[in-house]
Amino acid sequence: MRRITFAITACALLLAVSIVSPALGGPSIGKVAKQAKKAFKIGKSAKRAAGAAKRTASAAQSAANAAQGTANTANSKADQALARPAVTPGGITAVSNTVGVAPESVAVTSAVCPSGQRVVSGGVASEVSIGGTWVDVASAERTAWIGAAEDLPGGSGGDLTVVAYCVPTGRATIASRAAVIRKVNREVKAYKASR
Repeated sequence: MRRITFAITACALLLAVSIVSPALGGPSIGKVAKQAKKAFKIGKSAKRAAGAAKRTASAAQSAANAAQGTANTANSKADQALARPAVTPGGITAVSNTVGVAPESVAVTSAVCPSGQRVVSGGVASEVSIGGTWVDVASAERTAWIGAAEDLPGGSGGDLTVVAYCVPTGRATIASRAAVIRKVNREVKAYKASR
């Protein structure tokens, strides 16, 4: 036990002497202090750089969150705009609705006018593999256009699109009267030309 204690003490003494005395091959205390001071400076600089990087990352995350919020708002407004019926310069609102037609089945759908409007015209387009449209009419109250299509046996299905052209309730009567007058004028003109 004494030998181990003596060996440890001797090593500690030799190490202390080598640090203190450059003649024995170790660095001087001044040199060690300089290196420690330099390492401390580098550590402080690295800590400042890490803090700046953290603040930059935090600002970038905030900017990304704000951009995501702006994108979400823009998408929401775009969805709302697409959901609104299109109004032409003449005041006619076009409303459409598309549904799938399953293979070998029938699909029925309608394009409904906005509240306070009536349908003045409409149409149906069916894109089925075998079969076609078999209903293409305005509803009895003239608030929608109704369409139906059938995909016959052996078919692979398709789509049914219904379009309604609507005008405000007071203008619906005017529009239909104007259409009738134009039609009558054309028929009169054709009759006169044939004589």
